Amino acid sequence: MRKITHTLLLVLVLVLVGVAQSIPGTALAHALTPPTPPFTQCPHVGADTSCAILIVFNADGTINVLGDSSQGPFDGIEDTLVGVQNNSGLTIPNMTISGSGIFGFDGDGLCTFGVTGCPFGTTGYEGPNTSFSIVDANNGTVHFTGGLATGQSAYFSLEEALTAASITIVRPTTLTYTGATTSDFNDPATLSAHLVDSMGVAVPGATITFNLAAQSCAGTTNSSGDASCTITPNEAAGSYTVSANFAGMTSGFIQYQPSSASNTFVVTLEETTISYTGPTLVTQGQPATLSAVLKEDGITPISGRTVTLTLGSQSCTGTTDGSGSAKCTISSVSCPLGNNTVTASFAGDTFYKPASDSKQVLCFAFLASGSFVLGDQTASSALSSGATVTWWGAQWSKLNSLSGGSAPRAFKGFAQTPSATPPTCGGTWTTDTGNSSGPPTSVPSYMAVIVASNVTKSGSTISGNIVSIVIVKTNPGYANDPGHPGTGTVVAVLCSAEQGD
Repeated sequence: MRKITHTLLLVLVLVLVGVAQSIPGTALAHALTPPTPPFTQCPHVGADTSCAILIVFNADGTINVLGDSSQGPFDGIEDTLVGVQNNSGLTIPNMTISGSGIFGFDGDGLCTFGVTGCPFGTTGYEGPNTSFSIVDANNGTVHFTGGLATGQSAYFSLEEALTAASITIVRPTTLTYTGATTSDFNDPATLSAHLVDSMGVAVPGATITFNLAAQSCAGTTNSSGDASCTITPNEAAGSYTVSANFAGMTSGFIQYQPSSASNTFVVTLEETTISYTGPTLVTQGQPATLSAVLKEDGITPISGRTVTLTLGSQSCTGTTDGSGSAKCTISSVSCPLGNNTVTASFAGDTFYKPASDSKQVLCFAFLASGSFVLGDQTASSALSSGATVTWWGAQWSKLNSLSGGSAPRAFKGFAQTPSATPPTCGGTWTTDTGNSSGPPTSVPSYMAVIVASNVTKSGSTISGNIVSIVIVKTNPGYANDPGHPGTGTVVAVLCSAEQGD
């Protein structure tokens, strides 16, 4: 026999195959009360009257490793008597053990001490209804004939002097992925997994690391063995592998072995919305800056994407900024006067779905030179009521009301010389009296018209201000003499002096 002078480590791995029973639900609430020495699961062998070490498997998945300090090596030097008590509610078919020299049997074993029924196996160290599969001096498996049923016990002996403090029970684990398997790009997804040991008992307090492509997060298992965390996929749409990984841990006497699980995770294209944001009025023959806003799920701005803005046969492109806004300019608008459709579109990419939005815009025209005029009070009332207004004619001063007072009768409604071409809100204008102001021979069907609050006459010159500009849908019947009045309906406001143009 060899005298052992170094600290030994006994590692027990419980491997369950063909479990005969399930754990009773009521037994999971608590572990059985650990037995106290003497551990009579072992008989009197040599110097020992009972087990020196007792391993107890409890119904809640916990394990007690108990030692009896009064029981040393049964051969007086280096052989240890080990008992196993199964209180788990499961039938245990075998138990794999590893440790320094524990299967390096030197022949004295149980049979040397005249144990009744010995030998139970070829080595002489097996107990009743047990047998060994020995890999090498440090590794082997203890088999329980017919399985060690719940409530039953067994015993055997191992080489080397062992104590309870040097024993670790190593238990295989199974990790099952239970979380989401699909999510839109940039939408949060909950990844989860369930961890149990080889007896099917939940493993609490374990860190589970989840990986999705290059992203990762971690969660800790609860009392049910469930862990979760949230990842917001930043990968392009496609199929990826999601994995859950348990690196293993030691909890008390139990060393849980690592395990992992994986599944396919599909990242789908994120929903997008695009909204045309203006303008709603565009001028024939003039530049127009069109704009739109692109968002995911209608909430979060999307930057760095190309947006196409189309008006009739004309289009331009812009790139969204941090607010999701894109702008571009059509240098000279060519569109039929009246209502037109403008479309904002995003073609989509490997992250986002396509989106489009269409709105009506009103295409109108300024006169080539000069502008017709409406009184501010008349224009304001007509805008809300839809009443017909007169912007040219012999009765202009009677048919237009101005907040700055009555207009001179010599003014027939045409401002020959605005301070800017085309006119701008906040500007001014002058003109000659009557028909000598030089009105055009024809007018657009949708026409920009100056709105004045004050019109005055000094000599042969008439002057006025521009408090706003409105769009008038013109009626037939106009001619460039005051006897053929110009009338129409105010349909929109282009600008006001407070807003600027």
